[in-house]
Amino acid sequence: MSLLILAGCGLSLAAACTSNERDVSLHDLRSGALELAITADASRVTVTLALPDVSECVHLTGNVTATFDGEPFPLVRRGGYVPPAATDAASSCDDPMFQIATEPSAIASTISISDGSTTVSADIASLRVARAFTVGAVARGTSARFAWSVASDISYANDYTHPTLLWMPDQGQPFAIEGNPSFDPPGTSLAIEGTTIVATLPADGSTGPGMFSLAGVFGPAIATCTGIATCVGGPVTAPALRATIAP
Repeated sequence: MSLLILAGCGLSLAAACTSNERDVSLHDLRSGALELAITADASRVTVTLALPDVSECVHLTGNVTATFDGEPFPLVRRGGYVPPAATDAASSCDDPMFQIATEPSAIASTISISDGSTTVSADIASLRVARAFTVGAVARGTSARFAWSVASDISYANDYTHPTLLWMPDQGQPFAIEGNPSFDPPGTSLAIEGTTIVATLPADGSTGPGMFSLAGVFGPAIATCTGIATCVGGPVTAPALRATIAP
């Protein structure tokens, strides 16, 4: 499951809310965001609708229907206040959410949400394509190039979210390169070149077979967005990659 299955209050991933729930129409959400999440194997697509004010808890009303590439796109929850699970727990708020199981396809995708008077839509390139990294020969103390499988994707790394490479050897000590010079081990680095991550591995790192994991960096680009203030994609977390580091 992609890490971008969003829940919370407004644009927050985990926000505490009050019971002050407000009924809204699709038109009322025009100042908000359509937020998109997909799994790396392209088997599931999730869309949430959120307002920019994280203090607002909304419940979507009306006869709202949606399609994904012309097929029905189920509204799995309308959002709203969620009572605390225990007396000492915080309450929360779910955003309205649509979710569908999909089959891989190379075509561009269209999402459309309507209540008969207002329509929100987004076009996304290569949405239904499986995503993964590949890597060539790897040796410690040298640069390894991790190529992303979908060239049309974009990077979602920023000043607050840095790419992270984790090496888990079958034997020996793991290491991590966080893509931030302030935290990276001496002699290592991690950079983004297009849709490739270039990592300089530590000269004293563990060698032999193991697994590379890369935190989500790349994700689908949203080509068009209408009927709402913004359409937001996000990084897709790829499966761990089996490799061998040579001495």
